[in-house]
Amino acid sequence: AEKKKKKKDAGGAEEQEPNRVAELLAELAQTQVALDAAQQEVAVLQARVEDASNAAFRLSSENSDLQDAMERLDDGAKQLRAQLAAAEAAAQAAVAEKQELTALLEQAEDQLAAARHEQDELAKQAEAKDAECQLSERDKADLQRQLALLAQQLDELRQSQQDNTTTNNN
Repeated sequence: AEKKKKKKDAGGAEEQEPNRVAELLAELAQTQVALDAAQQEVAVLQARVEDASNAAFRLSSENSDLQDAMERLDDGAKQLRAQLAAAEAAAQAAVAEKQELTALLEQAEDQLAAARHEQDELAKQAEAKDAECQLSERDKADLQRQLALLAQQLDELRQSQQDNTTTNNN
């Protein structure tokens, strides 16, 4: 009975062995599928890591470019600040020069007004002198007429005296 049992157990084991092999083969196939899937996932992850590495390199390069651009912008800003300071200084100088020129212009206008006033005074004096000269000319003409009249009267008197002398001598 034991032999039979052993045979039965052995036969059962033999029967179980092909099932077990099939199970193991199925597990192996599943493991192989999982391994293939894992390898594909690893390949995808490696590609992602490669992409991320390339992106990091590009970002690093872009960051370097951005830093260079920022430095150029800073340099440009410094130049613009210097130009602005120079422009402000020039504007202040221009304002000061304008104020100085305005003061000189006001001074010149004052001098021009004084010169015009003096010219008006001189013109009045010239007119007064001219009037005096005209009066003198009138007086002179009057005097010349009076002188001519007196000369004529003197001639008449002489004539009359000669006539009297001649008449008295006769």
